Amino acid sequence: MADWIAAIGQAAGAVFTACAVVVALWIASRDARLRDLESDRKSLAQARLVLAGDAPRAEATGQTVDGFRHAIRFEIANHGDRPILEIGIEVWGEDRGRRGSHWSDSRAILLPGEVAEFTMSAVTAEPNLTISRWRARWVDADGHAWLLDERAVPVRSAG
Repeated sequence: MADWIAAIGQAAGAVFTACAVVVALWIASRDARLRDLESDRKSLAQARLVLAGDAPRAEATGQTVDGFRHAIRFEIANHGDRPILEIGIEVWGEDRGRRGSHWSDSRAILLPGEVAEFTMSAVTAEPNLTISRWRARWVDADGHAWLLDERAVPVRSAG
């Protein structure tokens, strides 16, 4: 009879041990999710401190045999406390009413508190250049890729 009671005690102990393992795994999983959410929240807060200046502006700089020259200028400011990396600016414009003209510029790093002006050269058939849209991309110090466009809200991108 004592063996039977001991067997019940061992079985109950095994059940309680299994329950304890399940609870411990659930707690660890929940903590990891909470850490990830907190990390995402901090990354987004940092990304919101990367601000674009006014919309890109095109300034006429002269005329050549190829067409009218323009300097497209655009500013990005890093108001965060960490550097941003691999900054790329893309600007699309209209030439002769056609969409699709594309110019870009890049920079390796933008330090905290720094403002960078990006300048792109464009040659168009028309004297006036209309900028139709723009996009800025960068990688934060944690390796997350971000995208900012005329909607002025940074979003994580696939990279």
